[in-house]
Amino acid sequence: MEAKAILDKLLTDARDAAAGIVADAKARTAALQAESDARIAQGKARAEAQASQDAVSARGRMERMAELDERKLLLRDKRAVMEEAFDRALRRMENMEEAEAKALFLRVLSETAEGGETVVPGEKSPWLDAAFLAEANRKMKALGRAELTLSGDRLPGEAGLDLVKGETRVSCTCSALMEASRLPLGGGGANGLFPPGRAGDTAR
Repeated sequence: MEAKAILDKLLTDARDAAAGIVADAKARTAALQAESDARIAQGKARAEAQASQDAVSARGRMERMAELDERKLLLRDKRAVMEEAFDRALRRMENMEEAEAKALFLRVLSETAEGGETVVPGEKSPWLDAAFLAEANRKMKALGRAELTLSGDRLPGEAGLDLVKGETRVSCTCSALMEASRLPLGGGGANGLFPPGRAGDTAR
């Protein structure tokens, strides 16, 4: 074979080989690009899913926080309403008509006094005097209990009375009776203002 023909064949073989290499390289590059694109798409999908999940979680947290804040405000408002109701009820109780007040505290003494106590009247209850105590003692006698005695002292700033016997003091002032009625009132309405049981016992 002539030298020129040999050279042409070598060049042709070289070009064919180079074209094959280039084609293989392009195919491998395209495969790598496809794999990369697939990974990027998967990454974006995961990121979007996570972002959506995070958004849902964040929205849920915000909703729970808003609900908690609203409950706190509601509890505050309820407490304010209850405090106002008790303040009004206490003022009403302290300013009852004399006959109503006597009837209430005769009942309180009948249900609370064991007999033999000293009654310390509040300075806001001028009707709580010897005549009232005599009526109370008639009830004590009918119940088979020892008589009560009236203290010469008065409770400053209070309406109602305290019962004192030895080291024990039972507060039956209007404010103590109202405090004792807070739980029943909170659970059952205005019926708790004047509980039928021994209300003053809570102050022992």
